[in-house]
Amino acid sequence: MYKLKINSSLPLIIETKTDEEEFEEYDPYWLNLRVVRFVEGLDGDQSTLESILANSIMISVHRQKETIGDLERKVADSLGVLTAENLVILLRHETFVSAKTGSSVRSEVYNLSWRKVKIIDEGPKLDSFSDMQFSVTQGILYVEEGDCKDKADQFKWHKEFNKAFD
Repeated sequence: MYKLKINSSLPLIIETKTDEEEFEEYDPYWLNLRVVRFVEGLDGDQSTLESILANSIMISVHRQKETIGDLERKVADSLGVLTAENLVILLRHETFVSAKTGSSVRSEVYNLSWRKVKIIDEGPKLDSFSDMQFSVTQGILYVEEGDCKDKADQFKWHKEFNKAFD
């Protein structure tokens, strides 16, 4: 089960068909990603799994045929409001403990300008595996308006991730 990355937090989807239909051939290079946009003034913790599931959209990308720039445009198009120029895509890395800062959640800007020409497989992992009971990092892109050049601790999502540690 571990080698197949099957754990209690992995959603399993069963595909069904009628006798006349055919199953689509499985391609392991397609990723289904959840995109969640930061919403100003939303009550409660936006980074909880329940809030993410309720306030996100899904996109599919091919990690060997599409670039990080392609993914960025797909996210911007699917959200409909943001343009790629002011779009910041963050990845969340689970809680860690640092002697310098204490406990915190680290965030990483995914769509840095120098990464945009790279294919998705050459960038940071989007389908990371976690042994936790549930993961708010696996296959989730956290999106907000801003400048990718800003420091991580200036992003709204980073602040949201670390509310519990303040």
